[in-house]
Amino acid sequence: MQETELLEQVELLAGNTRQKSFRLTAEFIIRHKMRRIVETGCFRGQPAATPQAHIENRGHDGQSTVIFALLARELGCVFDSYDKDPNHVARARALLGLFGLQDSANFHIGDSVSALSKRSEPIDFIYFDSFDHNPNNPLPCQLHQLAEVGAALGKLQRPAGILLDDCKFATGGKAGLSDPFLRSRGWKLEFDGYQRLFTWLE
Repeated sequence: MQETELLEQVELLAGNTRQKSFRLTAEFIIRHKMRRIVETGCFRGQPAATPQAHIENRGHDGQSTVIFALLARELGCVFDSYDKDPNHVARARALLGLFGLQDSANFHIGDSVSALSKRSEPIDFIYFDSFDHNPNNPLPCQLHQLAEVGAALGKLQRPAGILLDDCKFATGGKAGLSDPFLRSRGWKLEFDGYQRLFTWLE
């Protein structure tokens, strides 16, 4: 698949809310020839009957698992997805099977903070999306994401990228604590929207 076609597929899968941020993410991964992609929190919806129907019905969801699996297949990357719920993993596997991407992801069932802490392999790019945001009680998801960032930070090689989801809320969203933490440590904010893309090139 040519790069232009790949980026168009990423945009189709991403949905309106996350289209630009996922395109920028894909461009960053391609430009820096990244080979190790990680996400926390996999797809947990219901796949449609066909890929086209799934794309048409995806609404505002970001579809990160299928996007990163597609990038992994086309670019020769290793893609690891962490989720503590076996039912979520089963649904994510079904979705990848629908798109013919079942061999393009490695799923790990368990707590993401613990798994990232124990991970021995380096990471080039990581997407944090494992704990739903509750606007009436945002602190639990914010603390969890900050713990994930702390567990992964020492595994990230330069150049590196981090994508944070669910940021545009009065509470600060999931990134209410991890965003200022990353800024304070010199990470560059490349895109600020519903998702925030941070990079470190040196």
